[in-house]
Amino acid sequence: QEWMLSLMTEMVERFDIDGLELDWLRALPVFEQFPATPASVDKMTDFIRQIKELLVQRGTARDHSLPLGVRVPTKFKECLAFGLDVKTWIEEGLIDRVTPTDAVYCNFQARYMEDFGSVTSGRDCMLCPSIMPVFDRGVQYYSRGLMSLDNYRALAHSFYQQGADGLN
Repeated sequence: QEWMLSLMTEMVERFDIDGLELDWLRALPVFEQFPATPASVDKMTDFIRQIKELLVQRGTARDHSLPLGVRVPTKFKECLAFGLDVKTWIEEGLIDRVTPTDAVYCNFQARYMEDFGSVTSGRDCMLCPSIMPVFDRGVQYYSRGLMSLDNYRALAHSFYQQGADGLN
């Protein structure tokens, strides 16, 4: 965590960034024990607090906000098993954008509002589901399962109808 925080500090101090997005989906599992212990969950939440504090301090110095986004699994229960208490992060205002994401494909039956939307609604945290280029995780060859323009439009429409604030 110290090393990661030092990298983020260097990025924020050396470059004119617009914010950070932490892609937890690509780095799972985060902790050795699965499911994560309550102590590990608390440790991760403290880490998110440190990152948010860094962004607030640097954003204040630059006279503009530096938002913190996270890319996470699609259900709170799954996030928590990996040590990511996303619900608490939203409730405490630690993150500004949450991007629930299926690993490499789009789930046309996804109902992100059931978990994430119920918590982001009325808070300063945008719900921005991810749209991936593959429409079926069972497709062995990506070229046979790539989404068409109509697929992208349909999925975007579905997410916005469910109350998404944006797409990622």
